Amino acid sequence: MDIVQRLERAAEAGEVLNVIYHGGSQPGAVRKLSPIRVNGHKFHAKCMETGAFKFYMIEKLEIVGEPLPLPSDWTPDHVLHYDKDKYRNKRNAQQRTPAQVAESLMDHAEAEGWVVMQNLFPVSVNGAEYLFGIFNLHAKFKNGKMKKQAALTFLIQPFATEDGDIPRPGSDAFPKPRPYGVYGECQGKAFVSIESAASYFKEQSALLAPIHLGR
Repeated sequence: MDIVQRLERAAEAGEVLNVIYHGGSQPGAVRKLSPIRVNGHKFHAKCMETGAFKFYMIEKLEIVGEPLPLPSDWTPDHVLHYDKDKYRNKRNAQQRTPAQVAESLMDHAEAEGWVVMQNLFPVSVNGAEYLFGIFNLHAKFKNGKMKKQAALTFLIQPFATEDGDIPRPGSDAFPKPRPYGVYGECQGKAFVSIESAASYFKEQSALLAPIHLGR
């Protein structure tokens, strides 16, 4: 395993890594970073000490206790000439299904302290089953009761009728160009890729956690 693969694995699992970063305002200092995604020669991560989201240079990074190499085809001029198809928002060899992404996001949110309420269900469209629905993140009052108003919502709707509704058996259905959405106490966005939607959802849930969960 190389360091790019390790960062991608950490992003998918929602891990916090202890790293030494040989750059920035405190080169050589140990930091706690939660990777979000790899983007070429950089990776986007949340600094757990400051709460800031930043890009970090991969070649300046060491993961504490894990002496991992750079990819075998990483070159000195990689900063300018990297293989975008290989390294930018790289996906697993076997792409995750919407159900797997949803389950991972809900597990991660519950671990952060959110109450997760979901309404996910299969719908048959053109002879195949697709996942539809939403899941919401809720905070709690001091007495432990759940707040009714969701802080964040993840929407999955791969097809719609002409009126924008969820298709029913026998109805005409059209594929949505942006079937995944993230809404709530954030800038609402719709996405073509569920992995891009998942990254944005995790980023926003982390930003909202200090407000709603006292973290």
